[in-house]
Amino acid sequence: MNENNILIVDDEESVTKSLRRALMGVNCNIFTAGSGKSGLDIIKDNKIKLVISDYRMPEMDGVEFLENIFKTSPEIVRIIMTGYADVSVAISAINRGYVYKFIAKPWDGEVLEAIVKDGLEYYDGYFERRELYTELIKKNDILEEINKSLEAKVDERTNQLLYSERMASLGQIACQIGHEINNILSLLMGRLQLADDRKDDSKYIESTLHQFSKLVSRLGIHTKNLLSIGKPIPPDFREIALNEVLDNTISNLLESGVLKYYKIVKEYSDGLPNIYGDSNQIDQIFTNILINAHHAMDKNGELNIALKMSDDEKFVEVHVKDTGKGISKENINRIFEPFFTTRQKGEGTGLGLPVVKKIIETHKGYINVKSELNKGTTMIVGFPLSINRNKSSRLKGVLNEEA
Repeated sequence: MNENNILIVDDEESVTKSLRRALMGVNCNIFTAGSGKSGLDIIKDNKIKLVISDYRMPEMDGVEFLENIFKTSPEIVRIIMTGYADVSVAISAINRGYVYKFIAKPWDGEVLEAIVKDGLEYYDGYFERRELYTELIKKNDILEEINKSLEAKVDERTNQLLYSERMASLGQIACQIGHEINNILSLLMGRLQLADDRKDDSKYIESTLHQFSKLVSRLGIHTKNLLSIGKPIPPDFREIALNEVLDNTISNLLESGVLKYYKIVKEYSDGLPNIYGDSNQIDQIFTNILINAHHAMDKNGELNIALKMSDDEKFVEVHVKDTGKGISKENINRIFEPFFTTRQKGEGTGLGLPVVKKIIETHKGYINVKSELNKGTTMIVGFPLSINRNKSSRLKGVLNEEA
């Protein structure tokens, strides 16, 4: 059974008869109607694939008629016939999506036949296209869910990486703190033994008690540090003074003994603006960089730490320069690769600098490295300025000058 049903709508019967004759070469069933209203009734009762409608009709013109079809049966192919005077109306209807094509009067039989055949093929592809579109939407939704899941996993793995490296760095600090505690305990035991031998010397006993008080106080600081390291800290981005965070990092590493053998020279420029960042993550950046410097230097090493504006005055820069063994040309391009390390097996994870780079990128900053074998390394870390340009204080000084 032929299901290519076509509807011709024109208020002139001679036109509908002429169109029927012109379409004899098309494999189709032709319905005719003398008005838009009767045409809509035919569409309700029959599966119409294509409609040809005249533009100028009483009560309901062709564009209005085809617009009604579009609203109820958008799959039906809609063709409008018009004289040359009404071509602009037909083009407007096409642009609005109500009309598939228009046919100018008087029509060319071959052109008319070709347009109708193309229209019927277009109709047959409509449901396939709609099905493909629906499937595409479903697959797109699935891809979005997969993408969200992957992003969540990437975030989770990144956080795990950050935490693992933090643990590795803090593990080294914990070893140093443990070493310092052991030193203090040794001092306490030595003092106790001497005090027992000189228990009648009141001045010595008084001096010993004073030393005990200072050593126990130091023990309390180290114990507190041991208890606090490793606790997960949620990100907290806010406006911060970089010099305060940097001083805190240096102080912690001095107290833990990591930097106690080195001469530390600090020079912070005056009137530096604040930055916007997470102080704990920034502490992690410089803890890693300074521990790397510690591993690169001997006990006569020197650390120069400068805090200043970048040349373009868009960033606050920290320059950490050590007098260590330096990095070879073949290795300097690999230091940010995960798991790359030049230390002995078991001495380093190879995750420190990759994590540092990741944190800096999160802060929209940068890190540059300058190094020369046997002369030392300079790490330059830049952070963009905070919107609120509050000024941080100036500081110059030398730490561990007698170390």
